Amino acid sequence: MLPLMVELVISCCDCIETTFLDYTNCSLTINNLDNSGVSPVIIQSNSISKNSYGIRLSIKRSENVCELKRTNSIFIQSANATSCDCPPEFLYMPLDSIISVKISTCNDFDSNHLGCSDITELFYVFQGNEFTVISDYIQDLETELYDIINPTFEFDILLMSPPTVGIEHEFEVSIELSDGRTLNATTGIVKLN
Repeated sequence: MLPLMVELVISCCDCIETTFLDYTNCSLTINNLDNSGVSPVIIQSNSISKNSYGIRLSIKRSENVCELKRTNSIFIQSANATSCDCPPEFLYMPLDSIISVKISTCNDFDSNHLGCSDITELFYVFQGNEFTVISDYIQDLETELYDIINPTFEFDILLMSPPTVGIEHEFEVSIELSDGRTLNATTGIVKLN
């Protein structure tokens, strides 16, 4: 009698079984940003106010086509059926994740940060109207995806302390992934006036 009642409860909800897929982080591109307006915008020139500089990080993700079907136990299905909160149809799980982001200056930046220095602490992630330390932002990233229509993950980092040495600057961004790979990109020379 119990199996019949469980089947009856399950049939009332008509949830589609979740298909689990994989994705991976493939490449990094970066753009210079002007943060002088309401929201940061990509600049086309190589000159910007040193008080309004930022970088947009774009990480291209690729779907891995190995598809896995995972089945839940009958007890999990019955729990979903009684609440009728169906799980998502597709769930993309990462094959790798972002461990850290590092920003280095290629030129002398100030008296404490000469060429090739790590200046990550001078940048903050800008999200909505909030500023977050980069390491905190990376730690709190949601890695499960429900679709992969737009495979590019983007976020903006804004310079909080402008340079005090020189006008021409160049920055290298390195993203360390959990599988041991590192994604690198360099801004090219930008004049921070």
